[in-house]
Amino acid sequence: RYGGEEFALVLPNTDQDGALATAEKVRKAVADYPGFGAGLKVTASCGVAVFPYDAEAPTELLRKADQTLFISKQEGGNRALVWHKRIPK
Repeated sequence: RYGGEEFALVLPNTDQDGALATAEKVRKAVADYPGFGAGLKVTASCGVAVFPYDAEAPTELLRKADQTLFISKQEGGNRALVWHKRIPK
């Protein structure tokens, strides 16, 4: 648990495509989960950043993933976005 309602996944030896695929699986599993109660719709927004492509230090990587998560929420949520495809360096 990273904070509030945020979670961080660390995926060693995973490239951008693998990280994005994992984020999409998590997002879809949350959206499809039937156990939240009648009429309650829960979704997940994901921000993906990949080391060392997007950042060279762990704090920078986490900051970029968090910024991408924020953009995902701003754009309507229930989506996974990748840092370098969304934000110019």
